[in-house]
Amino acid sequence: MRNQNEVWPAFIGSINGSKLIYLLKVVLLVFIPSLLLSVLIVLMGFENDADSPSSTIDLILAVVIFAPIVETIMLAIILFLLSYLRLSIIQSSLLCSLVVSGLHSLASPLWGLTVIWGFYVYSCVFLVWKKSFFKAFGIVTLGHMLQNGLACVLLIPD
Repeated sequence: MRNQNEVWPAFIGSINGSKLIYLLKVVLLVFIPSLLLSVLIVLMGFENDADSPSSTIDLILAVVIFAPIVETIMLAIILFLLSYLRLSIIQSSLLCSLVVSGLHSLASPLWGLTVIWGFYVYSCVFLVWKKSFFKAFGIVTLGHMLQNGLACVLLIPD
């Protein structure tokens, strides 16, 4: 039988080292596949039909500050509800990422596809750090902010 606390990718479960290095690994683990998937979607001729904030400052406030805080609260609530099913970290994270992806798909179906991996990783991170809610919340929120910030740098016109 598998360990209930087993996580994939494995480094997510290793929380004893530098928090900064851990955070940077998480951000890259989320950002690079999401970016590649987004590029692939654009190359296939699909467009993201979600509304974008009208100004750069609105984009930063909405996507880099507000969304990660609200979405981490939602992620925590979903994971709390899933805890009653007594699933493994991987199972809970997969289900949570499907729910959050579905919610993003309400704005744009392709947007849901591009966030599913990130929310799987963030769910794993949250569950690994859950002994301290505030550390779990802080690491996931900060990672999400950094990841969205990197994405905004690519989206902001010259």
